[in-house]
Amino acid sequence: MPSFDDFVAARLGALRSYAHLLAGDEAAALGLVDEALVRTGLAWPRVTKDGDPEAYVRATVVALYLSRWRPRSRVGATGADDQQAAATRSELAAHLRPALHRLPRRLRTVLVLRYVDGLPDSEVARLLGCSERKVRSDAAEAAARLAPAT
Repeated sequence: MPSFDDFVAARLGALRSYAHLLAGDEAAALGLVDEALVRTGLAWPRVTKDGDPEAYVRATVVALYLSRWRPRSRVGATGADDQQAAATRSELAAHLRPALHRLPRRLRTVLVLRYVDGLPDSEVARLLGCSERKVRSDAAEAAARLAPAT
């Protein structure tokens, strides 16, 4: 199997074209592929062990696309709520970034996948190749380290 870097170098153009077909927008396609590749990189040993890495990335792109761009269930939704939520997440991320980077890589990754990406513990565990119990334990440890001393 190729290294992750070799895989990305060889397949990036095809993956971007695939995402562009789904999203219909170049910027959205780039975002989908970037996030899918981050997730794939975290799970690379398992992905290459379990099968076809490109199929994994494509499935991830589809899942991300469906979770982000599903039709809104509210009548008359304008997207303003989405823009406000994105702005709030950006502001929160800017304030949390220094604290997050003081955490060990694994704890930081668990928090980002769990709270920023909004993934359930089962998906975080799958991506990191560990148990759901380990995800919950890591999240609790990270929260304790981030909590102000009293």
